[in-house]
Amino acid sequence: DRHGNYERDVFVWKRSSKDVELKAQLIVELVPNTHYIRLRCARSPDEYLYCKNAADVFPESSRGRVEFWGKKPTDTILSQATFEVEPVAGAADEIRLRSVHFERNLVYCAETEYVNCGHMIMRWSGPVNDDVLSKSRLKIVGPNEASGHGVETEGWPNRVVTLYHKTTKEAAALIANTGFRPGTSGMFGAAIYFAKTPADCDGKAHFYGAILKVEVKLGTSLVCRKAATSMTLEKCMRYGCASVKGDKPAVSRPEYAVFRPQQCLKIQVVGANKEAPSLGLAAVAATETELETTAVESEWPEWVQELAAAVKSYRPPSPEPIDATLDALPDPNPTKAPDGGEPDQGVSA
Repeated sequence: DRHGNYERDVFVWKRSSKDVELKAQLIVELVPNTHYIRLRCARSPDEYLYCKNAADVFPESSRGRVEFWGKKPTDTILSQATFEVEPVAGAADEIRLRSVHFERNLVYCAETEYVNCGHMIMRWSGPVNDDVLSKSRLKIVGPNEASGHGVETEGWPNRVVTLYHKTTKEAAALIANTGFRPGTSGMFGAAIYFAKTPADCDGKAHFYGAILKVEVKLGTSLVCRKAATSMTLEKCMRYGCASVKGDKPAVSRPEYAVFRPQQCLKIQVVGANKEAPSLGLAAVAATETELETTAVESEWPEWVQELAAAVKSYRPPSPEPIDATLDALPDPNPTKAPDGGEPDQGVSA
């Protein structure tokens, strides 16, 4: 519905159809130099989702409307269209949206139904209880999950995830000094590859020595269930993605690939691998907690302790904003690194 030819109400719609699925697709736009986002309607890309003032519609109420703005946005509208993404604990594909303009008010699904077909999306400024938290959970669905076609994605812009990378002690020392660099080939392109857990590194990496725990700025991941050896950052960006998630049946266990060293925010040595017999260390357990208690730092060989000290003192360059537009893309010319490529190509993950 439009108000004055430039505003549309926003609903959670109960009846699915191709038209509804098309209207439900949103374009994610990163706000430069921040971790905030704006959302535009995929069907009408000039229209921004924004939060209205509560007093405009519901005087003395804790609710405010959330609508699409169809005219050229002013600075005020752009401010009201800025949201912070909040992950839902224990649900990798669910988020909450908080209004930056309105003091982190939650966007939620109102109780009242509209002509028995949908619920209005609104902004809540009152006390937050379990009911409001439940109604503010939003599931991220890729186009192919919604309509059976398109691409599949995971996560949200600027998402940071802790992942693991296994490599030789020599390559780890190089990473500590110069940071990661993409390999020259791999199942999902010339990228830097990571596993979800230390145990998942086993069977993927071909080199052993050190296990690195890395905070990686994945952002939204493009899910690939088939090999995509020609994948590039540019191709990811076409779908608003900054990384790749390899998943079944292409790989037996999920793995992630990023194309820019700046996405590797923090590097920490958490142990050595049990399949490096020259180390003489106890077997490294699958979980991070067991890993750290099995091979405590004081028991590491001297070279591992020196490596750990080097990594702890390493300060990576300030990461560049991962801009979800093709215009901001660098010309990708990845250089060969001893450890960055995909494991099936003879290097570590």
